[in-house]
Amino acid sequence: SYFCTRGSSSTSHSLDSAVDADALVAEYSAKRRTAISLMALLKTGRGDFVKSDTCSHTASPEVLIQAADFVRHELSIRFAIQINIIDKMGTFSTMPSVKIVREGYLQSFLELVSVKPITTPEEEEQFAPIMKAICDKHSSTLITMAAGAFDFRDAIRKGEVGNVDYTLNEDRDNCVIQFEEMQDMHDYLDQFYMSMVGTRLLSGQYLALREPYMENRVGMIQSTVSPCDVLQHAIDDATYICYRKYGVAPEVIVTGRKDLTFPYLP
Repeated sequence: SYFCTRGSSSTSHSLDSAVDADALVAEYSAKRRTAISLMALLKTGRGDFVKSDTCSHTASPEVLIQAADFVRHELSIRFAIQINIIDKMGTFSTMPSVKIVREGYLQSFLELVSVKPITTPEEEEQFAPIMKAICDKHSSTLITMAAGAFDFRDAIRKGEVGNVDYTLNEDRDNCVIQFEEMQDMHDYLDQFYMSMVGTRLLSGQYLALREPYMENRVGMIQSTVSPCDVLQHAIDDATYICYRKYGVAPEVIVTGRKDLTFPYLP
């Protein structure tokens, strides 16, 4: 179970004025993230890896405790890694929008590392609104980071950015450095966004497990996604657009095993 692989740590930090946040971020960012898979999320959400005395379509208290404690531990590591990635971005990390993102992640990180290990239904119940608030706070991160990239690109074009990392461009004599050519920067952004996707998936799956039962759903995961149905929706949309634009649409024929399904995020 991915929820019990690394989620049993008993370490928590009581935060006060003496805490060196940067040192704490460095400590956690050096830890390894837990690799997760869609199947592990599905099996854990169904309770395949815990013993429970209850029989219900909804997640049992044991599953929620396991999920909450794993999220508490794993997101502390992932937030620290995302902060560390931002810090490696050089001048880009000084953009106001990027500073907002970093500060938000730092606040969430410090909040999570101050939470004690979750072992009872009451502790899980108290943790859920904390996780919901954190999730809501970071819901606009993608847009905020995009604003930071726009501002950085604009500042470069106007010559307002000083001390740009020339390691990102081999031509030191060329004063015009294109954002699109900064391969190292884009590599860091790719790492950041991939980490962000994993963070959203873990937090979203935990919170979705607490929602009322929906048929063929385990948290966010739909257990019976039909490729044929997905394809048919795309065909219908394309057909509608063709008729509206050209008055005619080609016939699309779907062949093969139309009855096959698999677990996936809809």
